[in-house]
Amino acid sequence: MIEFMTTLHLRIYEAVSSMRLARAAGDEEQVRAQAAEIADLADIAARHGVDISCAYTELAHAA
Repeated sequence: MIEFMTTLHLRIYEAVSSMRLARAAGDEEQVRAQAAEIADLADIAARHGVDISCAYTELAHAA
C-alpha cells in the first residue's frame, strides 16, 4: 500500500506541476488535460479506499 500511495502522490504532483506550467504558458487545453488527470487519480485513490479527493479535486475544478 505504501508503494501505491507513493506512486499516486508522485503522479499527482507531476500532474499539478504540469498544469501550473501549462497555465503559465496559456495552454488551456493542457490545463484541462492535467485537471482531468488529477481527477482520475483521485478517483483511483478512492476506489482503493484512500480519500485524497479533498486535497486534489479542488485543483481539478479550479482549472
